[in-house]
Amino acid sequence: MESAVPHQSGHDEGRSARTHRQREYWSGRYAEDPNLFGESESALAHWGLKAVGNVPPGGTLIELGCGNGRDLRYFQSLGYQVRGVDCAGDVPFRQLPHLQPLDIQCRDALEFLQQQGSSSVDVVYSNLFYNMDFTEEDHRELFREAARVLRPGGFHLYSVRTVKDRWYGRGRKVGEDTYDSTPDGTTMHFFSSEYARRLRPDELTLVQEEEFEKGKGDFPIQVLYIAERKRGGP
Repeated sequence: MESAVPHQSGHDEGRSARTHRQREYWSGRYAEDPNLFGESESALAHWGLKAVGNVPPGGTLIELGCGNGRDLRYFQSLGYQVRGVDCAGDVPFRQLPHLQPLDIQCRDALEFLQQQGSSSVDVVYSNLFYNMDFTEEDHRELFREAARVLRPGGFHLYSVRTVKDRWYGRGRKVGEDTYDSTPDGTTMHFFSSEYARRLRPDELTLVQEEEFEKGKGDFPIQVLYIAERKRGGP
């Protein structure tokens, strides 16, 4: 098994503590509402399919932070081989027993990526996952591993809430563009286009980037959709 660049034990311990806090938070949220983000596929799923139009059904897609698997189910219905990871584990499925279980692991997303073979995946996908309580070093490790597991020509597709979001700056600042909104929410790391460029490994090149306002009523959010492609391939 190949691994990311070694990191210091202090960083390991900090990441483990953040992962534990996030697992408790999201398990609780999904226990309250297993359809927290809806039952049907997200807008990112449709946007992403347009961006990766040359990845045929039958390709392998993995999702980081897949929740109740609504996007995984959509991609699976189109013929993709899917698997995912989420810190809430099977909580949404215990609450929704009518759903057929997917191949979803409850573990740290970096460990999940490290278990995937090099050049073994067509698409690494995530919807607002990178906004969780990650440091820049965490993000760099995740992005490096995403690039490693992608086949040449494969795609890294993700969405993130941006520094233009109305929730940006609320709560206690705990890092660069990172705010802890407890008790009204969880810790979030907001993105800018410049930060996304900074994280992009040399193996990946930008295909498409768009910014939108999503949501309705009292809870609109500002999001950035990004499609990156691994160099090489047809």
